[in-house]
Amino acid sequence: MWSADGQHVLFCRIDSADQKTIWAMREDGSDQRQIAGPLYTDPGFLGDEGTWFGFYGYIDWREMLDWYSGSNGH
Repeated sequence: MWSADGQHVLFCRIDSADQKTIWAMREDGSDQRQIAGPLYTDPGFLGDEGTWFGFYGYIDWREMLDWYSGSNGH
C-alpha cells in the first residue's frame, strides 16, 4: 500500500520460516525496515495449513491490516 504522498510503500512478507511481518520502504527501495511482526494470522485465511506453502496466488493483505496513509487535504 502506498502512502498518500507516494514516497513510501507498506508491504507484508512471509519468509521461508512462515513468519509474517510488515515492512516499509521508500519508493526507490531504500530504507527498508520492519514495522511489525511476527504476526498471527487465522490459519484458514492462507490455506489449509495456514502456511505460504499451502497457498498459491494473490493474498489481499488489506483484509488483515489497516494503514492510515495520510491525508491529501480532504
